[in-house]
Amino acid sequence: MQHHTSFSFSWTLKQGLAVKKLNVIANSMGSRGLVDALEGLKINEFYEEFVFNQIILAAPDIDAQIFVEQIAPQLLNCSNRLTLYASSRDTLLASKVKRLSSVPRAGDSHESKFTPVSCLGVDTIDVSDLPTSSYCFSLGYSYYAELRDLINDIYNLIRFGHEPKDRNLIANTKGPSLFWKFRR
Repeated sequence: MQHHTSFSFSWTLKQGLAVKKLNVIANSMGSRGLVDALEGLKINEFYEEFVFNQIILAAPDIDAQIFVEQIAPQLLNCSNRLTLYASSRDTLLASKVKRLSSVPRAGDSHESKFTPVSCLGVDTIDVSDLPTSSYCFSLGYSYYAELRDLINDIYNLIRFGHEPKDRNLIANTKGPSLFWKFRR
């Protein structure tokens, strides 16, 4: 049922509104829903000719290995750019890792476990170093909607489509993977 609903909604957007650019932001478990919906669209051959402009995943609650091996390639095939924001301060993701067999999540960047998820074609941005205020009652859960630098980055990404090197980011090559951090 979820696939049918997603397909109907997207098809209506595509046909009725002559959408030229469609940007999608998914947070935490919503990332799973997005992946399921896009799989439904793929089954219905929706994005044979339609490509999403930006797909943005904020703190995706998805198994990191499955993301790299299966999900990222699928999302890259249906979008102009795929951006993943991760944080080591997301205590909800961290507690989930502790409770559920220590399987790293794509949105978790706790350095004691691993560096942020990185794979070819995905712009991974670690926001752990950004200054916080309330940070959603100190859970770190909704940082994508609370941190001014991050909100500005998402705006510039959607509005102008700039690559990470052309935004307020610096490459961090610590460890085996490339990811980005905000300039301080």
